Amino acid sequence: MPLENLLILIEKLQKRIDSHGDALRQSEALTRYALIDPLLRELGWDIEDPDVVVPEYSSGGGRVDYALCKNGKSVIMLEAKKLDTPLNDAIGQGIQYCLVEGTEYFVVTDGRCWEIYETHKPVPIDDKRIVQFDLKDPSAADACLKALALWRPSVISGQIAVGATPVIGLPEKPGDNALTIRSSKEKTEVSQTQELIDINQATAKDLERLPSIGPGTALLIVDYRDENGPFKQIEDITKVRDIGTKTFEKLSSHITIT
Repeated sequence: MPLENLLILIEKLQKRIDSHGDALRQSEALTRYALIDPLLRELGWDIEDPDVVVPEYSSGGGRVDYALCKNGKSVIMLEAKKLDTPLNDAIGQGIQYCLVEGTEYFVVTDGRCWEIYETHKPVPIDDKRIVQFDLKDPSAADACLKALALWRPSVISGQIAVGATPVIGLPEKPGDNALTIRSSKEKTEVSQTQELIDINQATAKDLERLPSIGPGTALLIVDYRDENGPFKQIEDITKVRDIGTKTFEKLSSHITIT
């Protein structure tokens, strides 16, 4: 997922909220169609694939609007509300559904404001909230970073977190919403004297030490490995999206498999 595309979408959704706010405040279905579904899709959730997203998911004695799934099991339950609807009333019940089902995360949104809760955390409900963001944040880049917490490769690898600013350069001037991807010279690279990294065993954090591999690509590697099994040869890493021949040439002397 090119990060610029996510930024462009968020800016588009901001304008959509401004232009169609009155209609969105009257209809949950329209809010889902116009705001929620596009963001989920951009974050890697194929809303047309029932193996990935199950709408109107029944669980725990009730029903939520979406279940985001990994290998047929919900990893996130998501409750949608029409624009500008208070979210508080849905939180307790949604978390309870997750506890019954064994789902680790609960998300509630009105299309503009998004809140993510770690359901099994043994703390009061307010302290279960781990991420929240507002698509109308004055800085679309800030909203973009926070939205990355719901990026599918991050979720299915168990690494829900806000995007890191060292990887995505935030605007230096107020009002400038352009994301700047830092050059490879600004990233930490594995030196020739370091041991090889086993791409079948490495965590996403380990993979980030490789040349030309940032957090996003590292998660794509882990995601591919989880879905397809171990790499049989190091050349197989080129089957991962965003890793082409030139990138492999930089990686080949730094990686191994067992």
